[in-house]
Amino acid sequence: QIAWLAEFLDTEEVFWYTRFEGNHTETLKERNNALATFREMKSTADTWAQVGKSLAGELLLKAGDSTDPLEVHDELQRIKRLQNQIDFAISDLEKKAGIGVSILGRVLEAAIAIWNSELYLVEDTASHEGKKVSTFRAITFGKLVKLALILAAGWLTLKFLSRRLRTLATSYLGYSQAAVNSIVRWNFGVGLGLLIIYSLKSVNIPFTAFAFLGGTLAIGIGFGAQTLVKNFISGIILLLERPFKVGDLIEVDNVTGRILRIGMRASVIEHFDGIETLVPNSILLDNRVDNWTFGKTAIRGSVSVGVAYGSPTREVSRTLLAAATKHGQVLDRPEPEVRFEDFGDSSLIFKVLYWVDATQTQRERLDSDLRFMIERALNEVGITLAFPQRDIHFDAAQPLKVEVSSAPGQLVTGNGEKR
Repeated sequence: QIAWLAEFLDTEEVFWYTRFEGNHTETLKERNNALATFREMKSTADTWAQVGKSLAGELLLKAGDSTDPLEVHDELQRIKRLQNQIDFAISDLEKKAGIGVSILGRVLEAAIAIWNSELYLVEDTASHEGKKVSTFRAITFGKLVKLALILAAGWLTLKFLSRRLRTLATSYLGYSQAAVNSIVRWNFGVGLGLLIIYSLKSVNIPFTAFAFLGGTLAIGIGFGAQTLVKNFISGIILLLERPFKVGDLIEVDNVTGRILRIGMRASVIEHFDGIETLVPNSILLDNRVDNWTFGKTAIRGSVSVGVAYGSPTREVSRTLLAAATKHGQVLDRPEPEVRFEDFGDSSLIFKVLYWVDATQTQRERLDSDLRFMIERALNEVGITLAFPQRDIHFDAAQPLKVEVSSAPGQLVTGNGEKR
């Protein structure tokens, strides 16, 4: 009450000063300024009157026997008297200013009324002399507009600072792309949280105004946002534990490619054919994932070759090994090797084993190159690549009657059928 009384006296002092200036000025601009000040005072006085009437009983109950009920009544009378004085001052200035100023004043009055219009009241607590006191704060249209402007300006500032931080960390400090993405993302999240707190404090909106969102959020998480929260937590684990990093070559759920970005909800994997796939972070943690570049970047590949029966096996082995060694992307250590795998139905099966650097080579392209080189090398030494063959055996217990027909391309068997 003491704090309110001090504010009331300050407002009353400004009123009389503005009243004097408005009556003794001859310029239209100063009269408009006085009218705008009076209208703002009127909005404040109306708010005091509304809140004072609704809380009069509660104030008397909290004050106890130390406060006379007439004192609260007197305060309401003060507010009423100030409202009447402000209404008279506005009417008097509008008459002196003329019709044009009157219309402009009413437009300004309507704009101020919309700006200061109360959407709802929020109960808040404050500490006074070691005791918690409940009070109410009005959420107005103007406060929400200010909040939106501050958030928009802060968001643009954070985006600009994030880009500058990314450039500084990669160009001047020499951090890897994966480390920079993690740093920028975490800094942006912390900055966004501080921005929200600062904006709410700047427009004097208590956090209790969003208390009802707690129950709604809990219901949403419980029924509709389980997967989202799961992927979000998985993304935090991936960023902290770092079992994968940007640039790694992985295979998960028949998807093979390099990691382009690890987000808070999903990660982006680029296939060898240029297609980008979004994989939820929970899949990367729950399923089996083959990381070809987690520790060592060297991986082993193989190419199978079938040669005809009767081919010199040692010569085949030397030819295959020489072809694999000639390829520039096949690693010298570990050395490539050739294995005699099996005796197939129509061929002798050999397998060429080699090692490549997964970060610099596409294995499918290298396999194709090796097949071209092997086919050429075998042709040069006269070794035939096998093809499917079948041996047909006839029962010689009875003679087989064969007749050659005059019609070309026909064979007559013993039972008279033509083939």
